[in-house]
Amino acid sequence: MTNDNLTAFLESLKTDIIHSLQSKGKYATGQTAQQITVDADGDNPQLQLPAYMQLLETGRGPTGKDALPGSPPMIDRIKQWCQ
Repeated sequence: MTNDNLTAFLESLKTDIIHSLQSKGKYATGQTAQQITVDADGDNPQLQLPAYMQLLETGRGPTGKDALPGSPPMIDRIKQWCQ
């Protein structure tokens, strides 16, 4: 695959990702979409995504080992930590 073809493919992939964010209602300010870029400089074009992109798709994981969601609620954990 030539660099031009790869760059075109990555641009298409970028568009699909942005459309996916929009369809899932995860497109409030558009900042995430602006941070998705195709870096075509050099010999190897790359799709650059923000580091938090996976959290948008999958959500945040548990806060502790073997933690049950909401047990105890996060606000209680924060209050305990503040004490």
